[in-house]
Amino acid sequence: MTACGPPPDDTEVDKVVKNLIAAFQQGDIDKIMTFYGKDFYKNRDPEEWRRELTGLFSKYGKVHSFGMRNKEADTRFSAKFYIYQFDTIHDNHKRIKHILTLIRPVNDSDRIVVVGHLIKTQ
Repeated sequence: MTACGPPPDDTEVDKVVKNLIAAFQQGDIDKIMTFYGKDFYKNRDPEEWRRELTGLFSKYGKVHSFGMRNKEADTRFSAKFYIYQFDTIHDNHKRIKHILTLIRPVNDSDRIVVVGHLIKTQ
């Protein structure tokens, strides 16, 4: 089993999520867009996603804070998947729920990317 090497460090994934949330707090849509992998864009046109994010910020305003609700990890043969559930709090205490799915491929040369992002507005 030593050929498999040490288990991956999940703090890297936490760091990616924190950086994505920081980009949300800054309202930096260009930076937000860089966190999503090609599999995310297979089902969604990048410009459509940009318009969706722009509309979200227009309607809900600036992100003032966030709260982590849950995180899970699921190891598969081809990758390790992570699901993060968190809320962002915007202007006038408007809350948005996020379910974020990230993937860490087995191949170490592949970076950790977002492959799913469900946004539930109230």
